[in-house]
Amino acid sequence: MGQGSQGSPIGIGSQSSPVEGLDDIPDEGATPFVLSRPEGRDKQKAVKKKGKVVAESSDMYTTQLLEFGNDMRERQKSRMEYENRKINLQERRLEREAEEWAYKRQVRVQEAEQWALEKKEREAAILQQNMNILEKDLSKMTPRKKKFWRSKQNDIYGYDQDDPNSNPGDGGDGDASGGGDGDESGGDYFPVMDYD
Repeated sequence: MGQGSQGSPIGIGSQSSPVEGLDDIPDEGATPFVLSRPEGRDKQKAVKKKGKVVAESSDMYTTQLLEFGNDMRERQKSRMEYENRKINLQERRLEREAEEWAYKRQVRVQEAEQWALEKKEREAAILQQNMNILEKDLSKMTPRKKKFWRSKQNDIYGYDQDDPNSNPGDGGDGDASGGGDGDESGGDYFPVMDYD
């Protein structure tokens, strides 16, 4: 019976409700549930802030800043060099176009001068040829050759030398004002050439 009396409190204790406030007592070394979240956040913030301060004051952070600054300067330098190359290319293109235009203009001037020179040479050659034709002595030629060269001379004069009425310089009256067949004036007959 004594065993029953000794076991009854255990049975009663197992069936009864827990002691009030027993669950509110934290175990040794355990973190209270209610205080864990804010303490954890504050601790994380403090650690993060401390780490940032430490990182900013460290040589590694300073080195990273220097590398970043150098990288930005290199990029800016590369950009400026690129812009300068573009400007130089544009200037060289304009210079090349100006040189090409000047060369083409010089070529046109030379061509015009050459054409004018060739024209003068052609005119001089034609004039010399006409003078040679006019200076030919037709009296020693056969009638056929004489007729041919007389026709050439008439083309140069612009009228028929054998027909005084065709001479535009004497008004078309021929020998009426020119002295007949030339004997009365004591010399040969020369046609009057009017270049006006």
